[in-house]
Amino acid sequence: MAHPLQWWSRLRGLASSWTALQNHATLANIPHRASDRGYPYILAGAIFATATLALLLLHLTFDFETSARAHHVSGVRLWNVREQYRGLLSDATDEAVDPQTARTRRNALMKELEGILESAPQIDARTYQTVRGTHLATDEFALPDEEIDSFLPKSLHKSAKSSAA
Repeated sequence: MAHPLQWWSRLRGLASSWTALQNHATLANIPHRASDRGYPYILAGAIFATATLALLLLHLTFDFETSARAHHVSGVRLWNVREQYRGLLSDATDEAVDPQTARTRRNALMKELEGILESAPQIDARTYQTVRGTHLATDEFALPDEEIDSFLPKSLHKSAKSSAA
């Protein structure tokens, strides 16, 4: 069964496509009705009708909202796996779990990650380079290690390990 948001997105897409089609039909009728008003009205009606049809075809061909939603869902799922894995590493470092349990949980997380990556939408090289460039530009706003350490358990503090070395 599809996710409820997917159904809602499809319904909204159909409604907006229907509205655009109705607008096109109305605008396509303008040249006929404007024929007794002169050439500028006929030309304006034809331009508006053509633009509306082009926008409708663009909307139907490239479903940007569904693609963005699929990337969002994959990102949320990946973040969840990341947080679970971080927690597992913290527990393993603090020796809160035995090694066999840690391996079992790690393997389960790897299976979950494999499933996410198989169902994630694919991106092309140009999109990857664009996003990568954006990420590098925002790296200057990264938090210092001491501030990150304030959120982590003591066993995962980087500043304590680097000062001990």
